[in-house]
Amino acid sequence: MNALRPAVFTADNLADGWWLGDPVNRSFRDFLLYSGSRFPSVLVGFAGRPGLAEVADGVAAGISQAGLNVFLAETATPISALTQAVGQRSMPLGLYLDEAPDGLSYTLLAVGNHGGPITEADLPEVPPSPLGKLGVIGTTDLATPYLNGLRSLLDPSPDPHPRVSRLDHPFPHFEKKFGERAEYRLFTERLPDGPIATISPDGQSLRFAFPGGEPWTTRAMAERIGHYLTRVRRTSGTIIGAKGVDLLPVEAGSQIRVEGGPLEYSSRASFVDLLIGWWEPGIIAHQGFGPFGDAFLTLAYLLEAMGEGGV
Repeated sequence: MNALRPAVFTADNLADGWWLGDPVNRSFRDFLLYSGSRFPSVLVGFAGRPGLAEVADGVAAGISQAGLNVFLAETATPISALTQAVGQRSMPLGLYLDEAPDGLSYTLLAVGNHGGPITEADLPEVPPSPLGKLGVIGTTDLATPYLNGLRSLLDPSPDPHPRVSRLDHPFPHFEKKFGERAEYRLFTERLPDGPIATISPDGQSLRFAFPGGEPWTTRAMAERIGHYLTRVRRTSGTIIGAKGVDLLPVEAGSQIRVEGGPLEYSSRASFVDLLIGWWEPGIIAHQGFGPFGDAFLTLAYLLEAMGEGGV
């Protein structure tokens, strides 16, 4: 099942949804209209990059021109916050906005209520007609449900060591929520000689390194977390990894190697009983939290695992 590629556009063709008419986005447009004919609304979230909130406003305006009602995230959130909200609200479609790797254009990824990317098997056989109406635009809170779900997976009484010396992430509005509950102590407490954690703008990737040391590899993080989840938390499931890489020595269940990039890995992970999925750079997807990487949960599990077994 091939994943539907994200729509790609620039700021110049953002106005009034012109980007939807670009031939390169035809399959994306067809699915958007097809989904809108069955269910009139769509969720839109966006990554934590400067200026992306304004671009998200333009995207919402273009989608409303296409006839769908848009519920736009109030603030930037990790992609996992969007995918979870789509499932929790029983909506068929969510869209996640981010910058393209070239830094010159933007991408809009379509995800379904199974948590993963829309696949080509979901595309309509016959191109749909325009919806012939104007949608409305509103805002919605994606951050609070996401953080509540994150809190439910954390150890309420973790070992007091280790803690990070610094946590850099692009969602500063999370700090107030972190300060309100003791369960978030892994994200708020600091130790001067602790590791430095850095989370990517889409909330998927974690860079984890002790001061003066090399960053941990994705494999090293996944192996440490995998052993912790299976031996301490007594969980099991399938491990997803990249084709051609060494399997993890974790007795969790089956292990599947996938060819492609992060989009293909996330798509495959959405159709298995996932324990963890891991791929570069620093991306780990987790059971019960969706097939995309979630760096906050990765960091929490890593610190919990290090506390259980010593640093």
